Parts: sequence; structure tokens; C-alpha cells
Amino acid sequence: MKTMTAFALLSLCAACQSTSMSLRPGSTEGKVAQQQFDLIKSLAGSWTTTSTMEEMPGTLEVRYRVVGGGSVVEEDFMPGHPHEMISMYHMDNGRLMMTHYCAVGNQPRMTAEPCSALDEDCPELRFRFRDCTNLASANDGHMREMDMTIVDRDTFSSKWTFFKDGKADHSAKFRWTRASTPNAKTVIINGDEVVVAPAAGDAPAIPPRVTRFSKTIFGVF
Repeated sequence: MKTMTAFALLSLCAACQSTSMSLRPGSTEGKVAQQQFDLIKSLAGSWTTTSTMEEMPGTLEVRYRVVGGGSVVEEDFMPGHPHEMISMYHMDNGRLMMTHYCAVGNQPRMTAEPCSALDEDCPELRFRFRDCTNLASANDGHMREMDMTIVDRDTFSSKWTFFKDGKADHSAKFRWTRASTPNAKTVIINGDEVVVAPAAGDAPAIPPRVTRFSKTIFGVF
């Protein structure tokens, strides 16, 4: 009887802990996370940038694809390159998560957290480390932070920060330009040509709330 009571208490504690670690999808935080995910979905298509990094010089490409019935976004960084990397974005109990399949051989998971509206250079998405698979030691090198700013429909910036020995080792910052949008079509609205991506499926339009331009000057290094 005592054993069963102890087991019941342990199960109750585990359930409470699981509940405290999750958010209700309909909560304010959950709605913000869903808006962030919609931003990621709006990136569907191909993007390019010019890199001056010694290990990756020239034109780089990143591709975004909405899969899993609209529940997951696949990011393919440098497709076909020896250092090609994949990141997968999806919702998790009211939070936006990302798993980065890194070329160094580990897989950090990060959670998007809202940033302060008082910060003028605050990115729309700020991913911070949650945990990592295939990481022998916390001192081993791994991606730990990623910031993303949607500048407009055809431009966004991203910054990846690599940690080693418990501290930031280096960062890579990119400014991407849209090269193509899957299933996009051009329509005439009030005499202007407007490129429209389908709202369902491959590439939803950039949410109207994204109207500002970041004051930060982004480069590539």
C-alpha cells in the first residue's frame, strides 16, 4: 500500500512538473509563439546571401519548406554543400522550438522567447538553448543562440552564435534576399504588381504586423 501511495505521489509530481513546463496554446504566450511560427512559415522558398567567410566564400543559399501538414518548417542551409545543415521548426505545447542538425555532429534544441518591445533592435525571433543531443560535454562546441529579424517580405537577417568551453566562441551573421517563392503568382493591385504566395501550404504572406525595419546594420562575417 505504501509503495502504491509513493508511486501515485511521484506520478502526480511528474504530471505537475510537465504542466508547469508547458503553455496553453490559447494563452497570450502561446499566441505570440504561433505568430512567430507564422513568420517562419512565411520564409518558404529560396534565399541567397554573399559571404566573405574563408570557410564559406561566395554565394550561399538557404531554403525553407513547410512540411508535415503545415506543422513543421524545414530549413536547409547550403544545400549540396559538404557542410550542409538542417534545422526544423515546430510548436511544442504553446512554444516555438527549433532543432538544429549541425555539421559538428550534435543537435541543439532551442526555444523562441519573446523579447522586449522597448528594445529597438529586438529581433522578431530570439532562440535560446534548451538542450542538446550527442553532446558529450557542455564544454564541447555547439550552436546555442540564434536571432532572426524579418526586415520585409524579401529580406531577413539571421545571427548564429557558437559556444565552446562554456562561452560564446564566434557568431555568423547573414542578410538574406529572397530568390524564389514556391507557387507564387503576380497580381495587379491598384496598378502595382504584387507577388502573392498562397496563404495555405507553401508560403503564407508576411503578417501585416511586420512593418518596421531594423536599425541594426547587418553584414556577413
